Amino acid sequence: MGDDLCLGVIDDRHLVMPHATALEEADPAWLHRLYLAAANRWQLPGASPTEEAGRVFRSDTGELLG
Repeated sequence: MGDDLCLGVIDDRHLVMPHATALEEADPAWLHRLYLAAANRWQLPGASPTEEAGRVFRSDTGELLG
């Protein structure tokens, strides 16, 4: 992800993340990036590159993009 912040741990069955306020000020898009990392790992609908976190938002079907 290119920075020195640990956003959490994702494996094949679990997602462990810090308290929601832990990284708010340092990185406002951290939660979106963590979701995208999990979506990519677990091949969920709406998966996209983590570099898009905080800039591009997609619906699960890909029909909506904002």
